[in-house]
Amino acid sequence: VKTGLHLGPEMTSIEMGEINDTFSVFIRIRPLLERELKAGSENCLAVSDTDFPRDPPPQRISVQGGDSSMKGNYVFNRVFEQSMSQEAI
Repeated sequence: VKTGLHLGPEMTSIEMGEINDTFSVFIRIRPLLERELKAGSENCLAVSDTDFPRDPPPQRISVQGGDSSMKGNYVFNRVFEQSMSQEAI
């Protein structure tokens, strides 16, 4: 029987200086679809670099709105924002 809610670590392994060269995680934020725009949907993601001595630094996605169960911060090796074209990626 679980007695409490387990919360994840406050910092990711990357933020603690642990480098895992076994794999990298890249993510692309897609532009909103026309039907989403017509429905009044808005982008709820903010992307920022982390304070980590690596070039390029890992990036953080902050979920700022929408479903409260999805709110939070997520760190990836690289984030391609919705303004990036397929050719640029």
